[in-house]
Amino acid sequence: MGRHPSIFAVLFLCVLLLYGCLMKPLSGGNDANATVAPQPSSGCAYQNPACGQGQQCINNTCAAPAVPPATTNATTNISSPSPNPPASGCAYGNPACGADYGCVNNSCVEKAVCGKFGCQAGEDSTNCCADCGCPAGYTCGPGNACSASVGEIIIGNVSVVPLSPVVLYAVPPKTIEKGVGPVIRVIMRNTGNAQTSLIRAKPEIQGYTGVNVYDIGAIAPGDSLVFNYTPSFNEKALVPSENSTARLKIALQYSGGSTNRTGSFATDVILQPLGYFNWNVPEAAAVWADSDDPSVKDLALDATLGADLKTDDQKERAARQIFGHLQARSIQVEKSQGACYSGTLAFPADVLKARSGDCAGLSVLFAACMEAAGMKSAVIKTPDAVLAAYARLDGSLVPVDLRALDGSDFAAAVAMGASEFSKSPSDNVIVYPEDQWGLGVKKVMSGTDAPSSRITTISQNCRLLPGTLTVNYWFSNDGFDAGRRCVNATIYEGTGIYLSRRSCVDIYLNDKKNITFSITGLPTDLGLDAKCWLD
Repeated sequence: MGRHPSIFAVLFLCVLLLYGCLMKPLSGGNDANATVAPQPSSGCAYQNPACGQGQQCINNTCAAPAVPPATTNATTNISSPSPNPPASGCAYGNPACGADYGCVNNSCVEKAVCGKFGCQAGEDSTNCCADCGCPAGYTCGPGNACSASVGEIIIGNVSVVPLSPVVLYAVPPKTIEKGVGPVIRVIMRNTGNAQTSLIRAKPEIQGYTGVNVYDIGAIAPGDSLVFNYTPSFNEKALVPSENSTARLKIALQYSGGSTNRTGSFATDVILQPLGYFNWNVPEAAAVWADSDDPSVKDLALDATLGADLKTDDQKERAARQIFGHLQARSIQVEKSQGACYSGTLAFPADVLKARSGDCAGLSVLFAACMEAAGMKSAVIKTPDAVLAAYARLDGSLVPVDLRALDGSDFAAAVAMGASEFSKSPSDNVIVYPEDQWGLGVKKVMSGTDAPSSRITTISQNCRLLPGTLTVNYWFSNDGFDAGRRCVNATIYEGTGIYLSRRSCVDIYLNDKKNITFSITGLPTDLGLDAKCWLD
């Protein structure tokens, strides 16, 4: 009995000691009174470290959020909602931000993107002038960097409509432009990085024109502008030249950005021959149909004897006499395939000197002679020919086809002209030289002298004897070329014509010729009368 209490005491003591050891905190030393700082736990549950974008802390570990698959109720076929729906916001990619945005504090925020959102932190005129602009006098250029504002004009292309210098001298620019448009077309381009403005062009064709001044506006960077120019030549255009080119020079003045600038351009342009003719400017035919050309005036006045043309019959007679004079000179008609005209036109004096021409050259010569004789004339271009015409008192035209010079008479020329004129009336182009001279077209002379005949009537005899009419005219030619004279003898019965006869003779240079014939067997009881005249 005496040993049991001591055993219980020992056991109790052991329990106390064990309890004390378990309850005592660990110590870094043997000093039971030392204070120790609490140590934080690691892992995302303790934000040590925190999870990155698009992750969740699961069991103290960063991982993508689990999205359990939807379950389907077999009996109702309705998807069950996810027990754990994904969190919203860009940190979870729900929704994700666009390419020009970044995710900051789970919200999409604009990034610094050059060319968007205006001038932002980190951008300035050196790396994003598209957003941040440039100081005065500078332009935002390639690479989004500012560079000095400079406009630079270059001339890259020049085209020229081919025309005779004679046309450029004698025809007003507005008339030319109505037919073919501007003669010279210049393309200017701004190759700089700033707008060019207040552009002033000063073109000239050296030796042939003065300096003209044109204010032509502005050109934006990279853009082009077309500058049109129709020169007006001086009298040098009428002088035949062996040179086939002339020098076109264009001086430029303009404001190019922050400075005033100048430039120049030069190139050779081709000069067409004096006789080159563009039928798209038919008004220029009035230049060639020059009634003041001495060669034309001499022929017209000698052929018509300076008659006063007050009636249609007198006009017809004058046109017939001019036609006869041309035949007397043995003017040949140049043959051609298709249309009887080409891209050249001879001056009247040149046709007379060469004694040949195509239908265009002959028609211009004939029209010029009729004008010189006192008749209003016309040059008519049809699709296949060029005709001459004279105007009656009522304004109607009598077309004459000069191709009839080759062996036919004036009546045939008029019939051929009427036929050609009526083929395609809507396509005919009619030019009245007299009208064009009044609109500013100048008369010019080719410089070729082709004097005409000068025929004098030495004697004339027109006698009506009983039963016989005797006619005898003598002519001499002391001029410079051949001509023709015709005599018309008409016998009248009262106021009506009983009989008429016309006879012609060609009188060559320094020659004498006569026209003589008799009309016999005339009745003596009708009271006939007779009259003769040059026709």
